[in-house]
Amino acid sequence: MSESIGATPPSTVPVNSLRALTAAIRDDRRAHDNRWSAPGFQALVAVRVGNYALGLKPVPRKFAAGVYRFLRRRTRLRFGIEIFATTTVGRNVRIAHHGTIVIHPRAVLGDRCLIRQGVTIGGLNDESFRRAPTIGADVEVGAGAMIVGDVVIGDRARIGPNAVVTTSVPEGAIVSSPRPRIMLMP
Repeated sequence: MSESIGATPPSTVPVNSLRALTAAIRDDRRAHDNRWSAPGFQALVAVRVGNYALGLKPVPRKFAAGVYRFLRRRTRLRFGIEIFATTTVGRNVRIAHHGTIVIHPRAVLGDRCLIRQGVTIGGLNDESFRRAPTIGADVEVGAGAMIVGDVVIGDRARIGPNAVVTTSVPEGAIVSSPRPRIMLMP
């Protein structure tokens, strides 16, 4: 499916050593204008630590997983960003604003994606939990957008504010929500 749409797989940083972990965190910080306090950066730090914990042996994994759980809960409760260690996140992903962002545990985010507030990237229902969206490289997702189901968003696509995407989107396409209707009160 992804060949016809044109979603480039993310060049994920293998976070299998402390050096790789710090390099990935450094890249994420640059993507967030070197602001350590940026909520999106803090959420990505939690994801990178979780990725690192998944690759460790059982004893150190327990400690690293505890750090990950603390960071994930903190970003979820403080900033409203829920993203899991099992989510595949490419390089230089930017979460521009915080607030009600939910990303599926099996979702794939390509390199240089931009995600704004109120975005849901998730499964369609409980029966199709294993199938999650794949987002290509250089994709922008507007505020309030929902990308649900086993869909592929092609490279350089733009998903407009409040758009609901349930089918795959070709590369370079723009998806927008319907125009608002003005209804007069009787």
